[in-house]
Amino acid sequence: MEENWTAVHKYLSEGLYPEGYSKSQRQNLRRYSKKFTLRGDELFVGQKRAIRSKEDAQKIFKEFHSTPMGGHSGIIKTRSAICSRFYWKGMSIDIDIWVLECDKCQTVGKPLATSDPLQCIKVSAVWELVGMDLKGPLPKTGDGFQYILTATDYFSKWVEAFPMKTKTAAEVGRHICSIIYRHGCPKRILSDEGRDFVNDLNRSLCKILGIERSVTAVYHPRTNGLDVKTNHNIKRALIKLVNERRDNWDVFLEATLFSLRSKIHTTTKHTPFMLMYGREPVIPSQVTVDIPLSTVVLPDANKCDEVVQEQQKAMKIANSKAADNIANSQESQRQRVMPPKKKARVTKTTASSGKHDFGETASAAGKKRKAVASVGKNEEGSKSAGSADHSLWLMKSEPESRFENGIDVKFGIEDLKALPDQTSCWDGVRNYQARNFMRQMKGEQLAFFYHSNCKDPGIAGIMKIVKEAYVDHTQFDKKDVHYDASSKPDNPKWSMVDVRYQRMMKRFLPLSELKKYHLQHRASGGPLKDMALFTRARLSVQPLASEEFNFILSLEDKEPL
Repeated sequence: MEENWTAVHKYLSEGLYPEGYSKSQRQNLRRYSKKFTLRGDELFVGQKRAIRSKEDAQKIFKEFHSTPMGGHSGIIKTRSAICSRFYWKGMSIDIDIWVLECDKCQTVGKPLATSDPLQCIKVSAVWELVGMDLKGPLPKTGDGFQYILTATDYFSKWVEAFPMKTKTAAEVGRHICSIIYRHGCPKRILSDEGRDFVNDLNRSLCKILGIERSVTAVYHPRTNGLDVKTNHNIKRALIKLVNERRDNWDVFLEATLFSLRSKIHTTTKHTPFMLMYGREPVIPSQVTVDIPLSTVVLPDANKCDEVVQEQQKAMKIANSKAADNIANSQESQRQRVMPPKKKARVTKTTASSGKHDFGETASAAGKKRKAVASVGKNEEGSKSAGSADHSLWLMKSEPESRFENGIDVKFGIEDLKALPDQTSCWDGVRNYQARNFMRQMKGEQLAFFYHSNCKDPGIAGIMKIVKEAYVDHTQFDKKDVHYDASSKPDNPKWSMVDVRYQRMMKRFLPLSELKKYHLQHRASGGPLKDMALFTRARLSVQPLASEEFNFILSLEDKEPL
């Protein structure tokens, strides 16, 4: 990496080739150098600074991911933030691997799951609608803070947050004023219908400032789902930064906010910073060292006008794209939560006989349609599983203790091995696609036992399907963590299979190693390029192609990558 940078730099700055280069190497260097420009002593690809060495690249990654400003964001946001500012060959794969190898991210595990908002709220401008929420009580800090008040702009996704010692109306009102003094008055404030916000002080405050008050519907608290999700994101980032007692979270709150504001949001496809200010934030690693004061020239009035016009133009374009992206996201969300109703089927009849064209009476046809509808209801979501036949599987379970409603849901391969006959039912699957995959399983088929949601996720062993899908009894047990009140004995939703322990892997195959192979195969071709573990990661039951299964088995006898 450094050798290539040095060769390009020497060629562009001095017109010389590295010593010992052949004719073909010189030709390749000239061709490769065309995409670089020299500015001062640095190389650039467009507006992106070319990084000289792998060590420099790792320092930049740590700044964008591992520091409080980085906020331990996921692969996509970290990659996007770095790739928009810097360049080095193979950077996408490097960033993906480094995120997977981050100890903090592996220890904390997956982000907190949040439900999709029940209602989609249309917004068209920055600071038109602001959602507010309170999180806490949290571990008490040295300064006595126990709560976090958050405010999220529904258009730009800009986040404000304040540590609070109490949940009193006076303290909440003071921070609301602080937000207004900083950004101006929002047209509306959306909050939960609790004593924290809906009280005399805040009503008076909103009346004085002329704010139209909105509250969530009593039976639909997810109306303010965006700010609830903001709290989850803040908590997820803070938990990777705090000490063991978790009582210094207030120290990292501002840095966490910067991380959320400076990363591209999945809905708008822009950073909140861009939509608020018309420019991207400057990160410390982008700042040029030793800028002489003699080069600093104060702008005149005409230059200020030009800058304002350029920013207005940039913000107009960004806001237009963001509005379209928000509308598309809300439509997709609406279809997920409230799928379109199927149109009624119209069947032709003959006036003389009262029979359908297919020779059935109307009554018989009606009964048949009811039977079909009943089967369709029982097979809800079956299309998502696809019609392909599979014979090899990967099934996830949690090997570390985690309590739900006072019940430990821990079940690792060692637990399966210790059972009588080393056999157990695989219950508790509550995803339609995963359930439908289980309904495809046949006796004697093999499955990898995958340890999930733990410090060291990966493939631990192999088990066999010994009983095909049948009714999962836990859906009817009110004391079970997997109880489903909407499922009825005469029309059960959920199924399970029985599995039997076969053997442990010769060596544990960690997720990080499998991910490296997946990235390599995705770039150059290979059996793991489309593996469901990475393309449909949230499924707890996943099909495997024979080439995927056999390749993973072959890794047992290889040294870790």
